[in-house]
Formats: sequence, C-alpha cells, structure tokens
Amino acid sequence: MHWHLECMNEYKQKIIEYFGYWPAFCDGHILSCNKDENNLTLNIDYIDSGKSLRAEVEITFHSIFDVNIEKFINNSVIHSLTILSGNNHWVTIDPCFGFCGSFKCRGIETKLVKT
Repeated sequence: MHWHLECMNEYKQKIIEYFGYWPAFCDGHILSCNKDENNLTLNIDYIDSGKSLRAEVEITFHSIFDVNIEKFINNSVIHSLTILSGNNHWVTIDPCFGFCGSFKCRGIETKLVKT
C-alpha cells in the first residue's frame, strides 16, 4: 500500500484556521485518552509559544485497527503525532513521556475544545 503525507483533509481545517498550520503537537500534553472498541479520542493541550496561541484539541480516530499502543499514563507528553494517508490513515504517536504507539483508522474528526 502506498502512504503519503496528507496535504489537506477536512479534519485539519479548524486546527489550521486557528494555528495557521497543522502541528505535530510537539510538547503537547495529553489530557485524556478514551478508547472504546472502535474509536480512540485524545484531548491534547497544545501551545504554540511563538504565536502565543494555546488550545485544547480533541482528535477522534474512527474505526481503528492494527492497534499497537501503550497504556495511557497521566501527564503523557507528545514528541510528535504523525498522520499518513492512503486508503486509510496511519497514525504514529512518538512520546516525550508516556503514551505512544501506532494504529490505522478509517476516519478522523477534530474539535477545538478550548482556545
């Protein structure tokens, strides 16, 4: 299967409108991680100190499969969150501390919870 970096998807729109770009969420604190049988939702407190912007971003990954993730640990911090897309999305979460892993999903939805 061919994977490529995603240029623009609908799920990115609200985040790009607020920050001016799609972040890698480097140094973002994972406030919560909720997983059910088919979906995974992350709430991330992300700060762009250069632009003095801060937001809580909720990202829901729908219909997850090929899941290889660590158990969520309080105070987890992201080094990078990478999304590659083809027929599905391949998500990789690299940690500074705590929660990490990879999985594939069929859809992604984002919300700005607090700005």
